[in-house]
Amino acid sequence: MDTREDVIRQIVEREIGGASLSCEQVQQEAPTLYNSACEQFGNWETALKYAGVNHRDRKSTRLNS
Repeated sequence: MDTREDVIRQIVEREIGGASLSCEQVQQEAPTLYNSACEQFGNWETALKYAGVNHRDRKSTRLNS
């Protein structure tokens, strides 16, 4: 199982690479990441918040921390 840090890193890498961060797309394209995120953070939305990304924007922008 991935650690919280692993999950956050993978989410940020997807964002930087321009990949979708929508729940449905990640479940299809990266099911291991999705499952690890849900195990570590309870759900995908919370994992995105911890990673500091805003997936609601079409282009997904990092939130200032």
